[in-house]
Amino acid sequence: MSRTLDVAVIGGGVSGVAAALAASGSSEARGVGLFEASSSLGGMGVRAQVNTICGLYLGDEQPRLANGGLCISFEKALRAGQKSDGLAKMGRVWVLKHEPAALGALLRSGLARRSREIDLYLNHQVKAVERCADGFRIQYSNDAGQLHTLDARALVDCTADAHLAPFLGVGRERHQADRLQRPAIICGIRGMKSGALTDRFLLTLAVDIAKSVRAGLLSPGLLGATFRQSPQPGLAFVSLDLDPLESWEPSDPVSVHKTLKEGESLIKELFGFLRDRYDAFAYLEEPLLPEVLGVRESFQWRGQYRLSGGDLMSNTSFSDEIAKASWPIELREKATGPSFEYFQDPCSGASIPVRSLRSAYFPSVFMAGRCLSATHRALGSVRVMGTGLATGQAAGAAAALVARDGPTAWESADGLAEQVRYDLKSLESMPPFPSS
Repeated sequence: MSRTLDVAVIGGGVSGVAAALAASGSSEARGVGLFEASSSLGGMGVRAQVNTICGLYLGDEQPRLANGGLCISFEKALRAGQKSDGLAKMGRVWVLKHEPAALGALLRSGLARRSREIDLYLNHQVKAVERCADGFRIQYSNDAGQLHTLDARALVDCTADAHLAPFLGVGRERHQADRLQRPAIICGIRGMKSGALTDRFLLTLAVDIAKSVRAGLLSPGLLGATFRQSPQPGLAFVSLDLDPLESWEPSDPVSVHKTLKEGESLIKELFGFLRDRYDAFAYLEEPLLPEVLGVRESFQWRGQYRLSGGDLMSNTSFSDEIAKASWPIELREKATGPSFEYFQDPCSGASIPVRSLRSAYFPSVFMAGRCLSATHRALGSVRVMGTGLATGQAAGAAAALVARDGPTAWESADGLAEQVRYDLKSLESMPPFPSS
């Protein structure tokens, strides 16, 4: 007989860890399982080196958290655990810069505090999911390739590509590949002179890169290179949006690998340019390349409600609000760089309903992070890590309630949202992340 869990969370990024922690805090029965196919937690924030957490704060003059629950202890602990707290304002919005290894360590410590309630399955790949008497039967392989099964009363899909939907026989939603957000490569920079990345220098550097591209000395793909200082002394990052190949398919490993290699080639070209042209970069070490490509968009679930860009822009208020979006709609579709659309009232954030986190097909399946139910424009806002933390904790808490009481007890979206909001508030008094 298979073991039965209350909630199985698939995907160990920021949203997945938040879902597991929230589910374990709300659930009263048989525990929670968190499955991650790689050897690390943190998803794109660690493996792709996405070193800026967007969507944590509202668009105020002073930084103010958009969401409560686990977001409070997470933000406080991440800032306290770094050499500098990483808080910065980018244009009209606040962000939290972080060092990827520190993020991964913090997520691991949060799970360790709940080790009695949460079973962590690192290097475990979900191979199949099917309906069963207790809810869902999951077949997975461990790091040795051995197959195992367990049952779960409710599921939370926090994978980048809505990985569970095809297993359950339902379609996933997505735009054509040529309309998707551009992927990015992000790498670490070590060996530059201290204090080199001043605003004035970065402006000079952008002009020099543009002139060199026009003169045929650099590849056109380097035009949009963006540099950011890390909270860790001696470490910075460079981010480069890539023009995907004609065969670009973000869910195809071969296509992703080809695009990643193209990005690595551009990064090495850029490092050579920096070493040859600037004294501050004369002794640059080799780039710290990411494990994976930074993919911003692929597939989403069909939820009970599909959140739209218009909902966010107009600050539509939903009675079943479960989280706040605070990051503007950021679209990276063209080589000219990103475009930003700001909400009508950025200081209050925009409402995300629980129906956008609940499957239209299975009332015991929830989703969070990049695969929740949203249009292309809306995803430009809600895909970021800060909002993913908020949707993850909401999906985990909702799944735990459904696992405990059954889906028919929570058919009302308003009733479910009200209880989840209460449960998330209670998590603030029992934070899993260390306060210092």
